[in-house]
Amino acid sequence: MTSPVGSSGRDRPCEAASDELSLRSEKATLVARFAGFEPRYSLSLGLRALRRSPGHSLVAVVVLALGIGATTTMIGVVDAVLLRPLPYPEPDRLVQIWGQDLARDVPFYSVAYPDVAAWREASQTLDPICAFQGSAASLSTGGEAESVAVVRGSWELLPMLGTVPAAGRLFHAAEDVPERPKVAILAHALAVRHFGTAAAAVGAEVVLDGGEHLVVGVLPVGFRFPTGESGLFLPLAESAVREQGRRAPTVSVYARLADGRSRAEAQAELDELSRRLDEESPEHGRLRDVKVWGVHEFMTRGVRRSVVICAAAVVLVLAVACLNVANLLLARATRRRRELAVRAVLGASRGQLVRQLLVECGLLAAAGCLVGLALAWLGTWGLLRFVPSFVPLTDQVTMNGRMLGAALVVSVVTAFVFGLGPALSLSLVSPVAALRGSARSGAGTGSDRRATGLRRLLVVTELAVSTVLLVAAGLLLRTFLAMQAVDPGFTPSGVVTGSVTLRADSYAERAERIRFFGQMLETLVASPGVEAAGVTSALPLTGFNQGVRVVSDSGPITTGEDAPIVWFRMVSPGYFRALGIPLVRGRLLESPEPVTGAMLVNEAFAARFWPGEDPIGKRIGPAFARPGAAPGEAEEDWSTVVGVVGDVRHMRLTNPPDLELFFPYDQMTPSSVQVVVRTALAPDAAASTLAAAVAAADPGQAVGSPEPMDEALARALDLGRMPALLLGAFAGIAIVLAAVGLYGVISYSIGERTTEIGVRMALGADSGKVLLMVLREGLATATAGLAIGVAGALAATSLLRTMLFEVSARDPATFVVVTIGLLAVAMLAVAVPARRAAAVAPNIALRQP
Repeated sequence: MTSPVGSSGRDRPCEAASDELSLRSEKATLVARFAGFEPRYSLSLGLRALRRSPGHSLVAVVVLALGIGATTTMIGVVDAVLLRPLPYPEPDRLVQIWGQDLARDVPFYSVAYPDVAAWREASQTLDPICAFQGSAASLSTGGEAESVAVVRGSWELLPMLGTVPAAGRLFHAAEDVPERPKVAILAHALAVRHFGTAAAAVGAEVVLDGGEHLVVGVLPVGFRFPTGESGLFLPLAESAVREQGRRAPTVSVYARLADGRSRAEAQAELDELSRRLDEESPEHGRLRDVKVWGVHEFMTRGVRRSVVICAAAVVLVLAVACLNVANLLLARATRRRRELAVRAVLGASRGQLVRQLLVECGLLAAAGCLVGLALAWLGTWGLLRFVPSFVPLTDQVTMNGRMLGAALVVSVVTAFVFGLGPALSLSLVSPVAALRGSARSGAGTGSDRRATGLRRLLVVTELAVSTVLLVAAGLLLRTFLAMQAVDPGFTPSGVVTGSVTLRADSYAERAERIRFFGQMLETLVASPGVEAAGVTSALPLTGFNQGVRVVSDSGPITTGEDAPIVWFRMVSPGYFRALGIPLVRGRLLESPEPVTGAMLVNEAFAARFWPGEDPIGKRIGPAFARPGAAPGEAEEDWSTVVGVVGDVRHMRLTNPPDLELFFPYDQMTPSSVQVVVRTALAPDAAASTLAAAVAAADPGQAVGSPEPMDEALARALDLGRMPALLLGAFAGIAIVLAAVGLYGVISYSIGERTTEIGVRMALGADSGKVLLMVLREGLATATAGLAIGVAGALAATSLLRTMLFEVSARDPATFVVVTIGLLAVAMLAVAVPARRAAAVAPNIALRQP
């Protein structure tokens, strides 16, 4: 049986010889036409090549600008929050020491000053060790009093931070002892506001909490204390912490590692010193564990994972942008085959062709970098207004040389990443195939199949990355929605809060404090528009708590060191109505309280201590008061439950309700309280009413940080809002880019197969079959990308476990919704080219060259 002409193996040498003759003829013609042309690569050649395809070039620049802009912005955040050293000498040697009780889920708490004093005497790994307290005080320089943030610290605290005063000096050791003349150091802004210049403030006197203080120094402009901005600094000797025992954890601690010592060595030494102190003072109870943190590590502990996750997400967006641009460049491959063949025929080597194509990619990346920098500037401006206040160090995120350098590096890397594959693919074009026909004469050749396969692979990768991002964003969005649905246990709407810290000299006696708060609350309640008012020692969602270990006179609670920690508040009777906390059983507190030792507990406390019993009339006492003592001994230490109130999410919305006790403020009257006012007035008017009530009780007192309770709740929700919105935005960008890539692949495929589609329709295929053929092609690509993406998301979302609330990292609903949504987007991207293919007229398609 004979083979058709041209199909036998012995005919192939003739065909090759014919191709060689054809190539020589084409080369001779081209040499004559382009005499003097040199196959070199240059910027001018690259610019001309990009101008010939302005649409592709513009899309590539926009896509790159989105990726580079988002990446540069996030690099600035990572640099400022996580990488840049703190502005202190040798910041890596700065440490912060906290107590911790992991068994009771208390990761950190203040320490007692006697322990700090013992550490200072014995430590060989830390020098110096500085204790400090943060608080508020009423400041007056002759006019109306204002509330300012105050740090009372050891005299070595500011020198340890490398502080150089803008005017005056820092504290001397002799000034950090009791009964010394009172001195103060002002923040620069505070000094300028009250005295005009920093120099004018030095030597002046200010009235702080009713006592005169001599200003000995002014801090430099922009000075930042690690815990945040402070109005002024005072010696620690002005506080009463040195008179308190080990039962009073009241101070925070900064220290510096001694030369040649590590944090591990300091941790081991403090563990041993704490054990020794426990043995020497068993009557004080066991000191809980201490932990040595790096100062920067502690500052960023709550946001580190979120920032890292968002940084990883933006890198994936940049990868999608690179893949998309690579797809655009591959789409130009067909049109440029003849051009590259000409260059090859005229002597350009494969390396020269690749370098020229990379030059063009570099030009695209440079343009994308310039536009991306503009987007990064806008992104930084917007991000700083979007990032919640609890994220530390974000004020250092600025468009600086580090961000410009990062943008340049990102641009160079992206140019290489998205340009190398298309460059190698184009450099493999066959000169013979390209020169024998038009731009599509090579359709169906091996190089075309490789290019088409590569483009599909890029789209599959884009869809897979987009799936991972969208699943992560979906999980975080569900977390945020779950946080929004949490009942905080109070009604924040219509509530305004503020802080009041009484002067130590005028209100040393409890009776004076009771008189002040009573008069203030009476004035508030009588003010127009005020429905209720109260005070508390610890307001929900402010990050402050006070705890104690207690035992019950009945029930299964273990006594002594194994007793649970409960959190206590001192409150006035109107506090619960003002904040909208419901009474569940019994009665609320009264003023004056008729029952000595009366207290309230929350539902969680009652369920833990007396499950299934009536808690009214039950008694509790401090676990450390009398180890092994029987109920009835030292009756003044025991308190009686008179009512049960609803649970409140005190520290975080994602934490279960704590065990809480509420004591009457007139039996345990603190000098610093939070005031809660429920009112129909606007927030500004309510703040003015609160300030007027405080001034009516004492004109020398000031209200600190007045704000609506809604804002405190919004800050608590910011913990879930920020990562959800950022990842959602990044996922949205990635989805759009992936859809554009899929649209481009299908459109290009249809363009290459126009003649084939015409033949099919001429042979009887109707438009419906053509439409289904194209849709199947797009669906196959999308399904492959989604399958890989879902598998990747199952692995990647395990990193989000600690950031999720009431949703699993493998939540089926999220995966299903994301998959269906991405399939819908993919089908929309395919629908337009599919309809265009179905509308092809056979007679026109068959006339295509």
